[in-house]
Amino acid sequence: MNPLNKPRDSHLGTQNGKRNKDSNGLRIGTWNIRTLFKPGATKTVTDQIQKYKLPVVALQELRWPYNGNVKSENYTIFYSGSENGRHEYGVGFMISDAILPRVISFTPVSDRPFILKLEGRFWDIVIINCYAPTEQGNNEAASFDTASDCDKWRGLVEAAKNLKGP
Repeated sequence: MNPLNKPRDSHLGTQNGKRNKDSNGLRIGTWNIRTLFKPGATKTVTDQIQKYKLPVVALQELRWPYNGNVKSENYTIFYSGSENGRHEYGVGFMISDAILPRVISFTPVSDRPFILKLEGRFWDIVIINCYAPTEQGNNEAASFDTASDCDKWRGLVEAAKNLKGP
């Protein structure tokens, strides 16, 4: 095997490229799924996430309108989409039933940023999931107003700092 293709041992919970069975680390993934607004898409995504045994996955481009949560097999999807009812953009998290009791809050900020707060052993864990437009999208969405957008992201970080539990 080419040494460049071997798994690295420096990852938490791994040794010699193999996952330790006694690892207590939280595995988190991210996936730009392009859409969940197709028949069978949710099942396909759920199957893949179960295959990789990921209890928390940040999802981008769900393309579901509004915000809420949906149960899918052994996972719950917390999502935030566009408020205009159109099937575009959208972010969320897919949380396994094993981690679900540790969810303190989920805060949909808009159709692009989303904040999830989990109860940790020693301190709470805040995960911010953001979806940025790509160059392939329309030019209006891909434009970046440095001062305005930086202020929005600073506000997002401040909102995460001020999250309270139930």
